[in-house]
Amino acid sequence: MSSTGQAVSAISVPGAGRTSEHASTEFQENAPGLRMIYSRLIGALFLLGFLLYGVGAALVTR
Repeated sequence: MSSTGQAVSAISVPGAGRTSEHASTEFQENAPGLRMIYSRLIGALFLLGFLLYGVGAALVTR
């Protein structure tokens, strides 16, 4: 066996893990607004599910 072989993880392809500069800076600028929108959406869905669970439980117990 030869010890001169490289591991597969050590081989790198130039630019394989990168995105374009425009896309990454655009996401970073909008990240706080998107985070707020998604957190409110998740909260609203949680409350809606909780409400529907309560309504379903009330209908079943009558």
